[in-house]
Amino acid sequence: MGVVSRALTIAMWLIAAADAAQAAPAEGLVPLAGTPLLVAFQKFCVDTRADPQAVAAAALAAGIEKVEPGAEAAEAMGIHVWRIPVGDRELDLSSVSLDGSKPQSVVPAVRSISCTVVDHEDDGPSLEAARKQIAMAPSSSTADFSQYTFRWEGERQIPITDGLDFNAAFRAGRLWSLDVGRSNGATSLGLTLTGAVSPTH
Repeated sequence: MGVVSRALTIAMWLIAAADAAQAAPAEGLVPLAGTPLLVAFQKFCVDTRADPQAVAAAALAAGIEKVEPGAEAAEAMGIHVWRIPVGDRELDLSSVSLDGSKPQSVVPAVRSISCTVVDHEDDGPSLEAARKQIAMAPSSSTADFSQYTFRWEGERQIPITDGLDFNAAFRAGRLWSLDVGRSNGATSLGLTLTGAVSPTH
């Protein structure tokens, strides 16, 4: 096959791929981008799937400053905070791990991990951009807050659409939620995995 023929073949493949992508739009969490808040959330929370060790490793690799929580209880509960410099301000990155199997747990019978990025300014553009980029319908939504619940199956996110699915995902330890909102002049995105202490599959 000559160079021209190969080029034409590749071009046809690319056109076919583009047509297929348009025919079957993405569902779930497409890579978030466009603002510092979305980029940070994608890098530290979505790409790590909120896993506390992965979040800490990503923060260490990025060289961002870790902030001590300031209370023994916070450290014992698995709360860790970092500051991400963005121009003349900072974003807060937090990772929380709660284990309801421990005797003194504040959330008995529930195990969860979460990762949140907060901009202490009212970042309306990030809020709107996130809502447009998240390719699934919210399970609840107001003008200032949207929550998306789903199961993570491999690389796909399957929206949870009813109570039975919600309960099943919780019992299996596979209930994911993505929270996008603003309150008291701050904007935040959070990713949380929640489940029963003894998940059943």
